[in-house]
Formats: sequence, structure tokens, C-alpha cells
Amino acid sequence: MKKILKITFKPDYIISAALALGLSGCAHVPPNFYSAPSGATVWNFTDPADTFAASTGTAKLGYRDPGNTGWGPKGTVFAKAGALKLPLINGLDAPVMAFPAAEPSQGYSVTHNSPPNGVYAREGYVSNYTMVMDLLLKDGGKKYRKSLYQASAGNNNDAEMFVENKPGGGLGAKWNHGGTVSTGTWHRLAWAVQCSVESGGTGQISKFIDGLFAGGQYTPGDGALCGWSLEPVFHLFTDDDGETGPGFLASLLYTDRMLTMQELAALGGPSGRGADVPGPRAPAPAALAGRRIQVIGHRANTGNNPENTLAGIRQAFDLGADLVEVDVRLSASGVPVLMHDEDVRRTTNGSGPVTEKTLGELKALDAGSWFDRRYAGEKIPTLAEALREAKGRGKLFLDVKGLDMGRYIKMALKEAGVGQDAVWLSQGSSLDAAANYRKHVPGAPVVWEGTPPAAPTAELFDSLKQKGFAGFDIDYALVTKEFIDAAHSAGMFVSVYTVLDTANMLRMIKLGVDAMETDYPAELNALLPPR
Repeated sequence: MKKILKITFKPDYIISAALALGLSGCAHVPPNFYSAPSGATVWNFTDPADTFAASTGTAKLGYRDPGNTGWGPKGTVFAKAGALKLPLINGLDAPVMAFPAAEPSQGYSVTHNSPPNGVYAREGYVSNYTMVMDLLLKDGGKKYRKSLYQASAGNNNDAEMFVENKPGGGLGAKWNHGGTVSTGTWHRLAWAVQCSVESGGTGQISKFIDGLFAGGQYTPGDGALCGWSLEPVFHLFTDDDGETGPGFLASLLYTDRMLTMQELAALGGPSGRGADVPGPRAPAPAALAGRRIQVIGHRANTGNNPENTLAGIRQAFDLGADLVEVDVRLSASGVPVLMHDEDVRRTTNGSGPVTEKTLGELKALDAGSWFDRRYAGEKIPTLAEALREAKGRGKLFLDVKGLDMGRYIKMALKEAGVGQDAVWLSQGSSLDAAANYRKHVPGAPVVWEGTPPAAPTAELFDSLKQKGFAGFDIDYALVTKEFIDAAHSAGMFVSVYTVLDTANMLRMIKLGVDAMETDYPAELNALLPPR
């Protein structure tokens, strides 16, 4: 499966729009969130002589017709919204492409002409990109799901993004949908994709409907390749088994970079002037939590920044995080550094195990370009550098990899000039690791991470406390109110990971959790009462 548009965002306009929205309660909006995308394309269907001509950009759009049946010109209509008896778009009678429910051999093909990027750049694929559609869907079609795009050039599998026409449906990929998309109504649907590899990756799809966050989901690798990575050609409104429906497209935007959450929110609803022009602002989230919890940015701020970097730590705190979770491994020089995987290949321009590289060799690597070219030259931080970055702003939650790491963490705390209360420590449910931390950094809370312990009795909680554990970080799909209440009765806290949508964020808060890991700290912070 594989999947781009051009926009000439006016950065000052987007910044103003974002600030006017009061996005996500951010106290500070970092300016590099709004760098103008290069290599983007927008189609507005305004040229009657060449209806597929892009308004701007180099990507190409055309009919998908491998059998040369000629279905495209017969089944596609280009006209103004009013002539098609459609609602105007934000008061404008914009040009529209009317498309039918496609058979698997039909649809519309985009040749994106983008250079490879992201984790699969070495294999020749575009791994990171954004699409925006100003779209009105009709009732009809063979099935309740309607495909928006298909990454597989041969349409050999399930499409990558759908609208579900049922309660609890909305915008989503595969198994995970969010928000509401109504038929007969113009919507702006936007999603930014960051592919991941199978081992260690937590790539995201961040989804918006009319400028409102509709949730995120992971893009785990699927064998040799992430299903959302783009071959040179991808297709619109088609699917391998006919999960399609009729509709109307007023504008399409594709760009070969991930727009940030702030940029996606600032685009708002459909404008009638193109998918690159901000439309009506989104309303504030309707449901607010009744109490504050601690917001934990997962791997720093992976929804907006390359993971485990100083840029991610800074922006996670800017966006309302109380703690920032990072992964810690030991270099060959005996210096703890931030890195999730055993091998540096996924998140740098190098390869090889972290433990076999000196600090100098690690510092020579580019740890940002895989995520976005705006972060070219971002370095792998040492733990001490990360602690200094967090100093005075919040704590680091250290997901530690390796044996006997307590003494190295103690040295990094001393080098950074911070106390042991500047960190939480976790190494799964390892009792040996907890004993090691209690020996070297007794002032740092140790967190049991993973699945809840079996038979959580009062005696077990007391035993865990004696071994140094102060609380739990549990997969949110496994946590229960009964477990949370029992942990609280024992004087222990409960955090959950990794929550990517507002519905589950609110559900976890209602259950009684004390903290939450998320790739979207701004979106979680926006649901909470002010500090």
C-alpha cells in the first residue's frame, strides 16, 4: 500500500489563524510549527480546458483506468456546486468534481513526484505526508465504508483511509475511526501520516475534521513495509473490494511533509477557495474533563517532532506536558543517551547498535531528517542534556533499556545539576531494575510499566512499595476502575499509555487515572481545567 499537494501557506496568516483559535490551550506556539511546505500540490478544478490541472504544484491527477474502458469521462462531472444542486461552500459557488462509487479497476490516480522521505526513504518510498480534502459525500455505495485513498498502486488490498457511514464512524484508517462525517454536508478532512517500521516504530496518523482533532492512530510496520507509505502513484476513492461511494470533491491538497497539529487545526473547515486556504474555525471541544491529571508527552512529542530529541522535549512542555517520557540507552562511551531502538537506523541517517557507538559517533548522526526536513541536523541528546532542557519546566519519565543503569542515571542527574526528584524511572516490571534504582537513585519514583500485576491484593501493593515502586504505567486498554481504586487505597498512583484520541482520554480521566502518556499533549491539555 502506498500515497501528496501544493499549497503556498502564508505563514503569518496561518500563525494568526492558529493564535486566534487559541489552539489547544498552548501557552507558547513555537514559530517553526508554521514553515511553509515545499513540494505541495493543490487541485481546485478551475481550468475548464484541463480540469485535472493543478492550481499549484507538480503532482499529476488523472483517471485510473487500467482496462481502457473509458469510464472516467462518462462517470465524472465537473461543474459549480450550485449547478449540481449542492450546498455552497462557505457561501461560495466553487467548482466541484462529482465522482461515482468506483469499481476496483476505477478511481483517480495521483502521480505525486515527491522525493522519498522518512523511515522508508532508503527503499524509495514517501513515508511522511499530508492530505486535505474539501469533500461532500452522498448516501449510497455498496458498503458502509467509503474509501478516500489507496496507497497500493495495484489496488491490491484495503484502502488506507475511509469515512464510515454509521454511528461511531467518522474518519479513519483500518480499524480506528473518530469524529463525525455527515453525508450531504461539506467537510474538510485532513490527515498527516508518519510511517513507522515494524520494530520499535510508533508512527502516527493524525486526523482532523473541519479543524477539530478526530484522533490519532499508529502505523505499525506490516512485514517489510508500512502500509501507508507511498509508491510513486496512489489512488483516490477506490478500494480492492468495492468499499466506495459517490461524492463531490471541491479541493485536494497533498504535500510530502506532515503538517503539524497546529497547522491542521488552523486550516479549519472548507473554505470554498481551496484546501490550502483556512476556512471557518473549529469549535472548542464539547466535552471537558472535570479535573486535571498529569500530561505525559510520549517519546517527547512524537505527534509533532522527531522522537527523543531536545526539540520534542521543548515543544512538549510548550504544549502543556507535565512530564516528558523518553527512552534511555547506554553508548559505548558509557554515556546514557536518548534512543528507543537498539539500532539507530530507524531514527537517524546511520545504522548499528547504540551500545557499539561512541558518543562522538552518535553525535555525528542526523536524528531529525527522517521525521521532517525542518529538523535536519537534530542530534541524539545525552540524558544530561535532556535533563537540562527539562529543568524548571517539568520531569522526565525515563523508559530505561539495559542493565545496572542506576549509576549512569545518577551521574547524568549530577551533570545536569538536578535532583533525583527530576525523574520517574521505569524498566517494565523488573524487580532487579527497581532494586538497582533504589540503590543508586533512591529519591526517584520507580514505575511498574506494562500489564497490571496479577491478583492485585493489598499485600502485593505493600510488597511492591517495599521494593521501590511508587506507581504504575498501564496499557490503557487493560486498566480498570477496580485496579485504579485498589492502587489508590495503597497510596500508589496510576498512569496509562498511549492514548491517542479524546474519547479515550476522557474515559480514562473518568476512571480515575492520575497521569496519561500521549503523542498529543496539547490535545489532552485542552480537555483539562486550567492549572
